[in-house]
Amino acid sequence: MDRVVIIGSGAAGLSAAIRLAEENVPSFIVEEMPPWRAQSNMAEGGINAALDTMGQHDEPVLHEEETYKAGRFLACREAVRRLTHSAPQIVNTLFAWGMSLNLNEDGTIQQRPFGGQT
Repeated sequence: MDRVVIIGSGAAGLSAAIRLAEENVPSFIVEEMPPWRAQSNMAEGGINAALDTMGQHDEPVLHEEETYKAGRFLACREAVRRLTHSAPQIVNTLFAWGMSLNLNEDGTIQQRPFGGQT
């Protein structure tokens, strides 16, 4: 079987490689930068997801509204809805796979507002 070529070793690229491996599909990751310079590592703000780990009472519906507004209402509304409503599961999966995230003292994922999000 041919290999799937994945461009980039950030969270999306590594997630794709893991999912392909789960399906026994070989893949090959191409990245021009060393792993510590992958875009996901360089995104100092982190990853947006409504996890409510800081007592801020966030939820995917609010995340959807704020994301759509931050994009000046130009984004595809359905794409924003799908992204924001699946974000908690995606972040929790990445964390379970070993992605390094800042944690609260109780071991939950630490969050802070950024990028037009509360």
